[in-house]
Amino acid sequence: MSTFGEKIKENLTILGLDNENEIDENKLKRAYLKQSKKYHPDVCEEKYKDGLMFKKINEANSFIKDNLSTVNDYLLNPSKYSYEEMKQSNNQYYYNTNMDDLFSQIFRAFQQSSQKVYSEEEINRIKKERRKQTIKRRIFAAFGLAFAVFIAFFMPNLGLAFSLIALLLLL
Repeated sequence: MSTFGEKIKENLTILGLDNENEIDENKLKRAYLKQSKKYHPDVCEEKYKDGLMFKKINEANSFIKDNLSTVNDYLLNPSKYSYEEMKQSNNQYYYNTNMDDLFSQIFRAFQQSSQKVYSEEEINRIKKERRKQTIKRRIFAAFGLAFAVFIAFFMPNLGLAFSLIALLLLL
């Protein structure tokens, strides 16, 4: 009898997702299509013509799709799912874990709650927005500096103050 964690690991291996840190629906779909094309009875090698591997791929896909949040939790902390049934009569389960795993689980929860994970697209959008803001600020500062130089001809003290402010904005 295998544990739930072993079942997750087996299904991830069948789909070739055992080295992933997180799985979303698109990643699962791509892995399923890749394995389906490879092991479909119409196009696969002779030893897989019986369709058993193709059936395993379909079952693994269904299992992971139905348990996607649990699978992602397993990928974050596999030791959480490696419990053994110690007393069958009482259905009591004990974790096979040590204190280091326990502390890492606790602090990972705090760390995850305070950090937002950005996709590559979001990171690029944020960088682009920051570049725009920097360029706008520098253009504004350059115009301020030009204005300060103009004012300095008529009121030197006020022109000096404006030029200092504009220079600070350029930094």
